[in-house]
Amino acid sequence: MRRSSIQFADLSTGRRVLKQIGLCLDEQEILCSCRCPSTALRLSPKLLNHSTVSEIISTDQLTKTYEMGAELIHALQGVNFTVSENEYVALMGPSGSGKSTLMNLLGCLDTPTSGNYTLAGDRVDKMSDSDLAKVRNSKIGFVFQTFNLMPRLSALENVALPLVYAGISRGERNKRAAEVLTNVGLGDRMDHKPNELSGGQRQRVAVARALINNPNIILADEPTGNLDTKTSIEIMALFDDIHRKGNTVILVTHEPEIAGYAHRVVRMRDGVIESDLRQEPTASLVYSQE
Repeated sequence: MRRSSIQFADLSTGRRVLKQIGLCLDEQEILCSCRCPSTALRLSPKLLNHSTVSEIISTDQLTKTYEMGAELIHALQGVNFTVSENEYVALMGPSGSGKSTLMNLLGCLDTPTSGNYTLAGDRVDKMSDSDLAKVRNSKIGFVFQTFNLMPRLSALENVALPLVYAGISRGERNKRAAEVLTNVGLGDRMDHKPNELSGGQRQRVAVARALINNPNIILADEPTGNLDTKTSIEIMALFDDIHRKGNTVILVTHEPEIAGYAHRVVRMRDGVIESDLRQEPTASLVYSQE
């Protein structure tokens, strides 16, 4: 059978794409050449017809209405929104635009008033509270502006906390938490409590906690809102690395510089999506020259 070639920038990217289209290792021919800076993956024409990405998030006419006394607040008004695997999306908009409400619904922290929400093939808008909790603990990692760390627990214990709810043994919890903390550059701060860490270090602990269950999706709500510029750049470099490793990243931000790290910017206003544009990431290029 005639084979075709696809060029990827590096081996890890090629492997990720092959994984996304469901190829097994014995269906791959990975050819590396010292003289060629890229990696050629030769696939049969049949396999080339596979879609290289699939939707991990899909909403259909999603609404959210709050009662404020006798007044109804329509926070979301029929939002249709899709995100594919390994996308990097920034949600932007003024205060009251609905971006945080949408983030809460995507993270299964709240339920819609009406409409459909499908996450990784499952209709989560129909799930019970206990099922939603399982989804939050297994498929989604959260990073918040205020870190949300337990003040009396060490960095290691904070990161391991989601594994307690997953029923993982203490030894395995500590082992996995130590690995993730090391990966975010805090291998020497595992025993420190939050008040013994800088703002940037506390946010690194929060990122490590978000990663501990190997979630499909990372949701970050103003992750650099309480950080100075230098520390913000360091934290966004972490998100870049998380995205490169195959995670889907969705972040809420009001800062154009932070949105510049994303590959797609969705702007909201008055509970609806105002614009949805793809872009070449620019922030990392700008900051690397400073």
